[in-house]
Amino acid sequence: MRWAVLDEVMPGDVLVVEARGSHTTGCFGDMLVRYFKGRGGAGMVVDGRIRDGGAYMGCVFAPNHKGMPTLSAGDRLDYLRKQVLTSRNVRGSRFVDFLLGGLNYQIEHHLFPSMPRPNLRHAQHLVHRFCASRGVSYSQCDLLSSYAQVLRHLHAVGMPLRHPSISRNTS
Repeated sequence: MRWAVLDEVMPGDVLVVEARGSHTTGCFGDMLVRYFKGRGGAGMVVDGRIRDGGAYMGCVFAPNHKGMPTLSAGDRLDYLRKQVLTSRNVRGSRFVDFLLGGLNYQIEHHLFPSMPRPNLRHAQHLVHRFCASRGVSYSQCDLLSSYAQVLRHLHAVGMPLRHPSISRNTS
């Protein structure tokens, strides 16, 4: 791929990466997406592989954010509420901690991004109590429930594509 083309990206552009269907090569997805979005790109289509563990990373990040409220430019929330209300934690055992790399404590990760991941488990109890004392909703569920919520959310936002006569705002 010629990376120089990314310097020509204008806000709202859609990038099409032609890999000619190759299964032996791929583009560096995360680097490509970050740079493209940073330039104001709106969407991307890739014909071929993306070789950076994107599916695994999606399985780690999606349960923590999909279906959660999103903020608009006019929302005026303090730091605590921005982080807590837009994320969910995934409860589970140390195996779930290992499987999700400690990012199942997404609320704590957003509040304290430089905190070592093994400590997020310990901070979770303090943050949960702090939020409860201030009336801030703290969302958490088990791993299977989180994926079910993700699938329901994706089903709802995909409805207009399956049934164009249904408005996106009805979900």
